[in-house]
Amino acid sequence: DGKPVDSIYDPVAGTLTPVNPIGEGNHDLSYTLTDIAGNESVASDPIQVIIDVTAPAKPTTPTEFVDDAGSKQGDFPTGTTTDDTTPSIIVGTLPTDEKPTLYVDGKPVDSVYDPVAGTLTPVDPMIEGEHDLSYTLTDIAGNESLPSDPIQVIVDTKAPTQPTAPTEYVDNVDPVQGTFASGTTT
Repeated sequence: DGKPVDSIYDPVAGTLTPVNPIGEGNHDLSYTLTDIAGNESVASDPIQVIIDVTAPAKPTTPTEFVDDAGSKQGDFPTGTTTDDTTPSIIVGTLPTDEKPTLYVDGKPVDSVYDPVAGTLTPVDPMIEGEHDLSYTLTDIAGNESLPSDPIQVIVDTKAPTQPTAPTEYVDNVDPVQGTFASGTTT
């Protein structure tokens, strides 16, 4: 930015590093050379550096997920059971310079963001059971936000077991009433 700062030169790596941190924002960095007699050269052409150490804000909590598999499809609220092993959480339109990361039960997973639908979908199927899905946003400098509050999805793809055959029945109509064994006549 045209102001001299204390720096350290590493002749092996060929780098010049400021002693104190440079503040956030856009900076033009250049350097000069000084010989033993104290004569200083004209400054080099500057390079522009953008310092960004601030993470994006915590994203909003997804309020619904999309089930697009099986007989019961649509948008559903947190805590709903689904037969879709890769349900999409609705995150809305995100800034183009921020990348979403999906977390399932607190662990990052491969996912696909659809900017048109505003959804974030896991690539790999989730196992049966309850899962908490949340997401973070990472800016182009690599700063990751805190995770959103989670939405709960209950994956259930297994049909109930076949019921057992009845062994008796109840007849409550005259002339004969009562409980009877299977195969009897009343």
